[in-house]
Amino acid sequence: MRKQTLVLWLIVILSGALALAMLTKGHNWGDDFAAYIMQAAGILHGTVREPVAHTAFTMRESSRAYGPIAAPWGFPTLLAPFYLACGGLNIFCLKLINVPFFAFFLIAWFALLTRRLSLVDSAIALSILAFSPALLSFQDNVLSDIPFLFFSTLSILLIDKIIVAPAKPEGSLGGNVWLGVVLFVAFSVRPNGILLVPTLFLTQALLYFRRRSPRPSWRRVLPIALIPHLVFGVLALALLMTLPSGEASYLSHFKALTPEVLFDNVSAYAVLPIDFFESVPFPLRVILCGALLPCLIGGVVLHCKDDFHALIYVGLTLLLYIAWPLQEGLRYLFPLLPFLIYFAYRGMQAGALALTERYRRAGQLLTRAVWVAVLAIFALTSFRLARANLRNQRATDDGPFEPSSAEMLDVIKTRTAPDSVVLFLKPRAMRLMTGRDALLIDRCDQLGRGHYVVIQKKRGAVDQVRPKDITTCNKALDVTLIFENQQYVVYRILPKR
Repeated sequence: MRKQTLVLWLIVILSGALALAMLTKGHNWGDDFAAYIMQAAGILHGTVREPVAHTAFTMRESSRAYGPIAAPWGFPTLLAPFYLACGGLNIFCLKLINVPFFAFFLIAWFALLTRRLSLVDSAIALSILAFSPALLSFQDNVLSDIPFLFFSTLSILLIDKIIVAPAKPEGSLGGNVWLGVVLFVAFSVRPNGILLVPTLFLTQALLYFRRRSPRPSWRRVLPIALIPHLVFGVLALALLMTLPSGEASYLSHFKALTPEVLFDNVSAYAVLPIDFFESVPFPLRVILCGALLPCLIGGVVLHCKDDFHALIYVGLTLLLYIAWPLQEGLRYLFPLLPFLIYFAYRGMQAGALALTERYRRAGQLLTRAVWVAVLAIFALTSFRLARANLRNQRATDDGPFEPSSAEMLDVIKTRTAPDSVVLFLKPRAMRLMTGRDALLIDRCDQLGRGHYVVIQKKRGAVDQVRPKDITTCNKALDVTLIFENQQYVVYRILPKR
């Protein structure tokens, strides 16, 4: 036990040090982070409805609604103490929320691994994730993905310990209450956490019907088995009654679902795990992923009886992603990556054990050698990224915090009225940085909805009116240049007299 603890903390500390070294002083333009920060500030200031009202205006008046009117409140609640401690909008400080939650994830995942693998194999499988450049570099974002990775993994760990390992579908009274709370927190951080509830239910049902006689009466099992579901339901209802909700705006995205979208999503998610191994050189990456696929399938087939609860969660999540019209890249797979690595590792182990006794030991060593080689590439890549970031003094060349953007945002703050409406491709970030309501407008006939328009030169006609057309495409408006720098042009919009 002491050896396990030492191994775990060594991995966690080294991973945390790399994550800290890879944090920058800026943030990219993806403006989900702005919604989270504004809602966290609303919690602290007692104005939770204000940021939601501004976002609702943005989504209603923009050329299209591109996001929810309210982000799930779990992550803003977790972020609020950091916002307070950081003294407000200190973006580097706010990113620090990811480091402890990634450490918590590693601890939870190690606890699950050591229930099934040896210490050496658990350490290797854990380190693949702990030193992954994709996971470490993503912590440079103020987003909910890393905290959700922890809570979803913790949920599966608790289902394993409370329900599956003792083979008791009803669980225990205290364990069930704790499980219900964790399921609720996962759901409050990201909406797809709701899938953990049917995962628990199906796990309980399968365990009950799989149990050989004498099977306990369902009248005795059901009241205790329903406790986590009731705890989840009560907490979720309380959340919906006390804070503004944006679930309806999430559901509205399903209107865009078509057979073409389904096909594209199946194709995209089939190859997306390859991006996790992006730091592996190209020819080797193709060979590695090609070899891991049969190992993954083998691991699933051989261990589906013991790990069926994890497979239920993976399956439900993949079905949701396939039906969800929007794709967000590898970050959507973060909650599933641990299980994909685990099943591939188990499948490769099984292949080694299937060899004749003469070659079995060599096969086991080869299995570990392959994963250690991947780990070495991951760790070296992460170290290089961290060192380059520190040498660059954590500076970024894109996003709202780099000099050209900061100059443009200062113009908006100092040369526009507080009630001005600004047209910009990232309206929530504009609202956070300047206090001005903002809209995403990419049609000339809608330019009159704002008082000012900010054009990003390199963006072209993506999420904004084409830069060369901005002054001439709407004959009813006077569009006058008031500021320009290397990256941005700002115009005042007035109706023609």
